Order: sequence, then structure tokens, then C-alpha cells
Amino acid sequence: MSWKSIRSMLLTVVFGSTFFVTSAHADAPLLSEVRTVALEGAPVPAEHPFTLSSTDNFTLTLTDFGATGSNPVPLKSVKLAVTSGATIVATLDAAGSVTFAGKSGDYVVHVVGQQDAPSSGSIGIRITDSKSNVLYDFSDNLAPPAGDLPLNGSGINDLFTVSTSGTYTVTLTDMQLPQPLDTLTLALVQEGGSVVTTLATAGSVTANLQSGVNYRVFAVGNNGQTPTLIAGLYGVNVSPAGSTTPVYSKTVPVGQVILLGSPMLTAASYTLTASDLQLPAGLQQFGVVTTLNGQSVATLNAAGTQTFTAVAATYQVFGLGVVPAGGTGSYAVALQTGQTTAFSVARAAVDKSQTSTLSAYSFDTSLQGAQAYTFDMADFGYPAPFNSLNTAVIQGGALVTGSQISIGTSVANSPATGTVNFTPAATGPATILIFAQPAASTNTTNAAGLFGINLTSGGTAAFATTQGVGQLFSVRKITITAAGNYQVIVGDVGFPTKFRELAAIVTHGTSKVGSIFGGGTFGFPAQPGDYEVNFLAQPGNDATTGVYKAGTYSMMVQTAPAPTLDTFTANPTSVSSGGTTVLTWSGTNITSCTASNGWTGSKKAADTFTTGALTATTTFTLSCDGPGGSVSKSVTVVVNSIDTPSKGGGGGAIRPDLLVFLLGLLFFRRRLFSC
Repeated sequence: MSWKSIRSMLLTVVFGSTFFVTSAHADAPLLSEVRTVALEGAPVPAEHPFTLSSTDNFTLTLTDFGATGSNPVPLKSVKLAVTSGATIVATLDAAGSVTFAGKSGDYVVHVVGQQDAPSSGSIGIRITDSKSNVLYDFSDNLAPPAGDLPLNGSGINDLFTVSTSGTYTVTLTDMQLPQPLDTLTLALVQEGGSVVTTLATAGSVTANLQSGVNYRVFAVGNNGQTPTLIAGLYGVNVSPAGSTTPVYSKTVPVGQVILLGSPMLTAASYTLTASDLQLPAGLQQFGVVTTLNGQSVATLNAAGTQTFTAVAATYQVFGLGVVPAGGTGSYAVALQTGQTTAFSVARAAVDKSQTSTLSAYSFDTSLQGAQAYTFDMADFGYPAPFNSLNTAVIQGGALVTGSQISIGTSVANSPATGTVNFTPAATGPATILIFAQPAASTNTTNAAGLFGINLTSGGTAAFATTQGVGQLFSVRKITITAAGNYQVIVGDVGFPTKFRELAAIVTHGTSKVGSIFGGGTFGFPAQPGDYEVNFLAQPGNDATTGVYKAGTYSMMVQTAPAPTLDTFTANPTSVSSGGTTVLTWSGTNITSCTASNGWTGSKKAADTFTTGALTATTTFTLSCDGPGGSVSKSVTVVVNSIDTPSKGGGGGAIRPDLLVFLLGLLFFRRRLFSC
């Protein structure tokens, strides 16, 4: 399943985003979000943040506009919740009003619903204070994601202007990768006005354009409704008549064609090279096109080379790899001038049919020749171990000897890991290819998995990443610049219903450094480097209606607060031999405590404990751990000795007061006889 499918399935602004940890001592949260997400096909939840500046009773009104028109088409159902942090402060189970007690702070209103028809879904949200002053007015539409064109088509809808009035040439180009498109059309429209010109097929037309006017270019290309091969590439170029410098240009891939990269080339002769890597098997078909300003400059529809003369500009390289049903393959592409490699990548290809659970990933990096590398791969086994994971490193259009790893449920230790050592022969760009086949778990309805790769040389990280596979995962990259202790707090808000599956796993390369399942808090120590917060959220169905395939989670990443033992006392602190004392303690930011010295065992974060009989002075120690580290305190209880009376003919110890009396008597006697 591609990340394009994930975007329409699990909609959230921050999935895939990067945020930065700048200090181990920052007080503000590094990430704080409360989001409502929905499964593929369900209406996208509406979310609107707002801020209150005073304490008051506020009224929120939810209006279903589809129920108010002359031909009403109301929503089948609608629910609303207002959250403050991870706390729900108000709810509505239908269109209407609710009053809630608010105070200064940030809030978010979340709305989920089900359409009764495509024309339903328009809603309004109004927030007023106790004096009926309107503070906020929001409008939205509860509908499935506005989908892109089908896989077999792709479109352009762009604005541009020209700085000089005059005659311009509009060119629509079919680059025939690997075949002509069935349909290719273009319309150039003056924004807010009439059509300027059109093209019903590939070709060129002239148009008079005026400076300072907004023009919108519409273009659509596809290769049929049921083609045997869904692929194509076309471009649009608008340039002044007689000039090669465009005022607008764009190249658009269709179907399985992908953008491989955008290299900056110098004015020189270049050779485009394409090769089928035959890894793990040969491709059924593949091709490569290099473009500039919406037009092709070099094309290969099979393995081979082609030479072209470049100008100093940024080019685009597009590729296509087609595999047999249920198969996998890979190919490599390079641009070279003389002995210099300006661009070199490899890409994995898999069967993209609806029945296929295969996924492929390509990670670009760079290697130093004649330098030893260690390459690790780990299957984290969540939510289930992979059926198979295969990887290899490609450089210069060929497999780097010794860089392949293959793991899966067939090996003895599953979840599995694999490690190889290799030394590349050359210095330059390289690509790590991954072929993954996740397995379905008992907790999820879709096949999914989580793996990590780590490439090091001489103990220094060269490349590391974690990848979630399937519809369920999203990943946040964390770049930590200061060593310290951090914590992740995940919660299921429960609107409109609880998640079927909710988890967060922090990874660093192939190492799992912390995780939480179902919500909660976990801490992890971190050194400077890249970490990933891998977040899995599978919404369940509303228990009442069974139609809301949505859920709301809260997540916070922050510097972990240091644990403290606020009190640790003994009462009394002095006892006679054989006596007992009561130990009392309490702390904050503590997850576990352990007793040592005069007592043993695990202890709660706050409790009391009565000791056994004490016969000697004892120091009791309590050590506690929390997300932010550890803390320890001790308390000493003094045991006073008890005099033992003499027995039999043996002499006992002389009491101190008796000894003083006898010494005084002796002194008095000596004075008496000396007189």
C-alpha cells in the first residue's frame, strides 16, 4: 500500500512531518497534538482550533446546512467534541447547541459525520460567549477526501502570469513513456474570464497573453479506463514566441511512472544509462526519460544508453518499472559526463494490484570506496512479523557485493534481524532497496509491519531509518541535538469511539528504545542523532451506530521531568533494640521504586512500610526511577542498647553512675588520711 493511499486513509496534518528537539532542558512540549483520523473511504473529520481569552460559559452551535435548504439532504449522522489538550470538555451527538465552562487557553473542535448523499455534508460551527457575542464562525464539508485522478490519469490546474504582453507558444508534449497516452488535452483560461486557447492532443498553438493577468492552465492525460499497462508522461511549456525560456512549464507522470530526481546539470555532453538489475527478478518492462521545461531531452524504453547535450539548468528524470503479477524487480539510472557521475539512483518495483500485499522502498545515500561498512536490518515484529524482508545496496548500477539481507518468518528467530559486512569498490551515490511483505496480525484488519535499517562505518552512522508498512503506520522523525531523557505521552481521547489499535514506538536505526501500547507514558534516553516516533492508529467503529470509522488521539513529546522523592521519613528515628519504625515516602514523576539495605523489594511511588524488629542502627535506602532518570534517598534509624543484668558468679558491667560514686569515695578517703 502506497503512502498516497495512507494519506487518504489516515488524515492528519503532522504525519510524516519533522520536528526538532533543541535542548534536554526545554520546558515547553516538543510536540503536542490532538487529532481525529478516519479510515479510507470515511468522511474526513473537520477540525478547527480556537483560543479563549477569558473564563466564561460558552455556547457552541453545530448546524447541518443540508437540513436547512428547500430540498434538504441532511447528514445521516454527525457528532462533535471540543477538546482542551487531551480532555473532552463538550460533546454533541447531533446538530444543535451545547454550553460548556471554558477558561483561557487553546481548544480544538472535532466533527465526524456520515453523508446520506454526495450533496450532503456542509456544516457550520459558531462559538459565542455568555453575552451572545460571536467569537468564532467556521464552515466545513464532511466528505471523503477529494481524490486525485484515477491511477490511469493525472492533471494540471495551475496559475501563472507573464511580465510582457505578446505572442506565446503553448506546447503539449506526450513523451510516450512507454506508450502514447489515449487522451491528452489542454485548456488555457484567463482567470475569471474566457478560454484563451485549447489543445485536444499533443502539439503547439500560439496565444496572445497580457502582462499582469492571471492565466490558469488545465491539462489532463490518461491511457484508458482498463489498460494493460497504466503508465505515461506528458509536459506543458509556455514560452515567448521564438524563445526557449518558458514562463511556465511542468512535467506530469501518469500511473506507475515516478519522478526519480531533479539533478542540476552543467553545460556539457551527458550520457543517460538505464539497466535492469534483475534483483530479485527481471522486469517485464521499464523505461527512463530525462526532461527539461516540460519537454523530453533523452528517452530509453529499454536497457541502454543515450547521449544528449545539456545546458546549465535543473533537469528531471522519470522512470517506470513494470513487474509480472505478484512479482518484484528493480532498475538503475545514471547521468554521467566524462568520468563524473551527476546523478545515480536505483528503484525497487512491485506489483501494485489490489490483491498484492508487497511494498517496495528505495533510500538514497552515499558510500566511501574501500571503506568497511556494517549493514543491519531489524523486523520489530509489530503488529506482526513480516512474511519476508529483503534488502540490497546498489551503487553505480550494480549490486554492492555482500550487501544483501533476507529475513522473515521462515528463520528461527522471528521477529528477525540480519547483519552483513561489505566494502564498496567506489565512492559515490548509492541506493538501499527494500522489498517487504507484511503479515496480518490478530489485532489489526490490514497487513502491516515495522522494520528498521542501519548502515554504519567505523562506528559512525552513515544512514538509518525506520519504515512502517501498510495502512496503519505513520512516522515522525526527531532530530535530537542535545543528550537527555525524553518521554512520549499517548492517549485515546475516545471520540467518537476508542481505537481498535493504538501504539507508539520510538526507534533509532534498528534499535527500539521505547514503546507504549493502548496509550500511556514511556521515557527514553537519547544521544544526539535521528530518531523516529512510529505511530499506529486503527480507528474502530462507533458502538452505537457502527458507522464512524474514526478516532481521536493525543500525543505529546517532551523533555522527561526528573523524578523526585519529596518525602522519605522514619517515625520514630530512634528505637530500643527489638523496636520497629514506620517508613513513609512519596514522590513525583516516578514509575517504580526499589528498596535496599535494611529492606528489599519493589515499592510504590507513595506508601508506608512498618519494619521488622531492629537490633542495630540501620540505614534504609529507597531508589526510584522515572522517565527523566533516577533518584535515591536514605534515612537512618538509631537503635539504643539495653543493659543486661549480671547472672551467677560472673561480674557484670559497672554502671557509669556507680563508677563515678566509687571514684569520688576513693578521692574523699585519700584526702581524709592525708590530713
